[in-house]
Amino acid sequence: MAAAIRPHEASILIDMAGERRSVHVSRSPFIIGRSGDADATIADPRVSRLQARLVFEEGACFVEDAGSRHGTFVNGVRCQRTRLNHLDEITFGVPDL
Repeated sequence: MAAAIRPHEASILIDMAGERRSVHVSRSPFIIGRSGDADATIADPRVSRLQARLVFEEGACFVEDAGSRHGTFVNGVRCQRTRLNHLDEITFGVPDL
C-alpha cells in the first residue's frame, strides 16, 4: 500500500516560459490562480483568478478545476476533478499540442 500524501509533503513545479519555480503545498485546499490571494499565483492571461484547487483526501491528491474559463488539463486531458499521480503534468488554459 502506498504511503498517504499530506499537504506538507507535497510540492508543485511551475514552469512559465522556461522559468521554473517550486511551490510548497502547505494546505488543503491549495488554491492556484492569477489572483494575488491564491496560494500559488500564475501571472498568465490564460489562467483564471481562481483556476484550480489541490485537495488532499484519503491519502491522495486531487486537482479540481474551479470553474475556470480556459480549463484545467492533466496530461493533456481536460478535467473537472482528477486524482494525481507522481509526475503528472497539470496545464492551465490551452494544453501544449
